[in-house]
Amino acid sequence: MDILKWCAQNDIREHFNAPFNFDGRTIACNGHMMIAIPAVPGYADIEESVISGIVNLLQPCEFDFAPLPIDITFPKTGRCAVCRGSKKSTVTKCEECNCQGTVEFENDHNNYNHTCKTCDGEGYETAAGVGGDCHACLGYGNNFERFVPIVIAGAKIDVKYARLLTSVENVEVCEFSNNLHFRSGDTLGVIMGLR
Repeated sequence: MDILKWCAQNDIREHFNAPFNFDGRTIACNGHMMIAIPAVPGYADIEESVISGIVNLLQPCEFDFAPLPIDITFPKTGRCAVCRGSKKSTVTKCEECNCQGTVEFENDHNNYNHTCKTCDGEGYETAAGVGGDCHACLGYGNNFERFVPIVIAGAKIDVKYARLLTSVENVEVCEFSNNLHFRSGDTLGVIMGLR
């Protein structure tokens, strides 16, 4: 299982951009979903600032887990516009606007502030076909044509996270407090529910 798909990309909370180790587990998280597997050497230790949230999510639970339903209906997919179907993309900071999304210039009479044309106001530039798994499609090469939340075990979750969850073998799920908790052997995780 590729736990890097569970990490954020270019998040300002840098500890979410790569897996980290804590309490005998390697954890990957993007702020909306988290997976914890038995420890893999080589990852950095957790930052103190996120320990309390992680500890709460990893507590032994008395949930009634059930197998992931096999009849999940996903909406149609289309080629990912970010990676153009290549499954890979690299996001870099826009040097033209210094990640601001706007550029400023002045002349003798006025100061101007315009949307950066290099990054289309995003603050970041994306190169398709190179780098790691595409952040938009999670490395599948296609995206869902429209956003439709998926309801699993009573929890309403983002459709792209539901697709990622189906890649975990023998996964069992349980809804608690609008979040979808899951487990598979020594693997634990949670996907935050949508309101």
